[in-house]
Amino acid sequence: MKFCIIYILSLIMFSNALLFANEKTIIHRYVLATGGNLENYQIADSKIQSSHKLLDSKKWSYITGPSYDTKNGCIYFEARKNGRSPLIYFFHFADKDRIPKQLIKGRYPAISPDSKFLSYYVHPNQLWILNLKTKESKKAGSEMLNRQPAVWISNHSLLYATTYKNLRCFNTISGQNTRMADQMNEVIPGALSPNAEQVICGSYDGTKIYLYTLENKELKIIKKSRFLSLGTNFVWSVDGKGFLFTRQTWSNSLRFNESQDLFYWSLTGNEIHLSEKVALFGGVAIQ
Repeated sequence: MKFCIIYILSLIMFSNALLFANEKTIIHRYVLATGGNLENYQIADSKIQSSHKLLDSKKWSYITGPSYDTKNGCIYFEARKNGRSPLIYFFHFADKDRIPKQLIKGRYPAISPDSKFLSYYVHPNQLWILNLKTKESKKAGSEMLNRQPAVWISNHSLLYATTYKNLRCFNTISGQNTRMADQMNEVIPGALSPNAEQVICGSYDGTKIYLYTLENKELKIIKKSRFLSLGTNFVWSVDGKGFLFTRQTWSNSLRFNESQDLFYWSLTGNEIHLSEKVALFGGVAIQ
């Protein structure tokens, strides 16, 4: 009898061991512009497992708005090299040396889903579109808000916020530049979901996070705060189940510290604290 019990317990323990052996920790990889640097983050089990700089911070600074070309594996970003004026650069993520190449004078780059166009900002308050094949650039709009990149919502359409606190949509085929509905006033587009169905957006006053559904043009608040500032830079996870963002915390606020912490927000409504005092200036998820 004792032998049977021991044998059964051994089988249970062996089965559990096999079960856990087959479980794989899912690691989410991101390239984030944090604190003026470009860093590779690995996040798993609601924790940052590792992070390291992709570029020499002595040469490259004020890096913002990395945009990922999923077809060609290129990272486009804005940076200052050796303290010079900000320009748009790119490199192939798979390359070991990752030596950035200068692309064009401008700021806040954003790649189209089909990897054919790159939108960018030109001072003062101008939206431009670069054809990456022909290298031709065309002005697409004026009064673009000087804060963060436009957001492509299809291969030929993109959203951008204006200095008049309204939202506009530009179509690269028709050339039409259309103002969105009044409900979109004071909304800043942040990032298109991996399934290209929703856009995470922020607000001018930094108190709200919206989810905008493209098909039915529904805008709903998914997070708001009366006293703590929310960031307007959002980075979707590859699976589209949530996104990274920054916000103030009460501990920082009570110390009169304006720095923000990094969080992960799932679409089910769960918020996970990842790191303290992270200045997020855009990023992308890497498969």
